[in-house]
Amino acid sequence: MSIVDGDRSFHAYLCQALDRLSPSDRAYFFKAAIQAILRVDSNSGVVQGVAADGRDIRVIRLTRRTAFFSVTWLAGVLVHEACHVIEPRQSLPVGSGGERKDMASLSRARIAEENQCLARQLEALESMAAPATELTHLRGQDGSHALTSPALQDW
Repeated sequence: MSIVDGDRSFHAYLCQALDRLSPSDRAYFFKAAIQAILRVDSNSGVVQGVAADGRDIRVIRLTRRTAFFSVTWLAGVLVHEACHVIEPRQSLPVGSGGERKDMASLSRARIAEENQCLARQLEALESMAAPATELTHLRGQDGSHALTSPALQDW
């Protein structure tokens, strides 16, 4: 990872979150080769960005609510976003044969991908012995928030 954009408290919290991850979860996060983590006001998640030199880069965008909710929550989110990079993307609008997917199948694929990454996040939280409230909240997710407009994603 080469760029972290945020104030000193954001940097410190990221370091604490990475330290809380188990060695295998930390390795999983670094396998994603995230090039930047940005503190933003809205539109959380992992996106494909473009570096100043024109290279495609993977960027995690974190809102204040996500970044500072708790160190364990942030650590789990880092694993979750890495999952979106590492695991095969089934929610792309074009299939492997070049065919365009209909909206219903695209929505199902996005929810399935989100649930896969929620499961990976839950494993990370459990391995850190995260607070019960965080585990309960995550277990209650059904993946449908993956269909929320990016502009409204402030979690």
